Amino acid sequence: MAKNLVVTVTGYAGELKQGKTGAYVVIPVPVNKKNDAGEWEVVEKHYFNIALDPTHQVEKDGFYEVTGELRISKWTNDKGEVQVSFWVSKAVFKPLAKANNPAGRTNLESFGATEIAPF
Repeated sequence: MAKNLVVTVTGYAGELKQGKTGAYVVIPVPVNKKNDAGEWEVVEKHYFNIALDPTHQVEKDGFYEVTGELRISKWTNDKGEVQVSFWVSKAVFKPLAKANNPAGRTNLESFGATEIAPF
């Protein structure tokens, strides 16, 4: 019997969208790497599409930890490039912080953070 892959994604909720199979939210997760100067920089982002159900109370720009079943699919865009989509279903949301500033990002100092982690 095949087992489902369970993942945990931590990030800021992006746009709330409506798809063919229902509502979902996109959570971008940056992939960082040190450059030649030894500084962290974002080299790409992975976008996780999280399926929503009526019990989910998700706010755009809120900071969440989401655990659910991962499904990976490939598709080809208009340029003929193969793209990968990450979909998470049966998700459980744990709010870590609410967006509370005009830039739409959470004040993590209230959680004791002294600097932004490079992930």
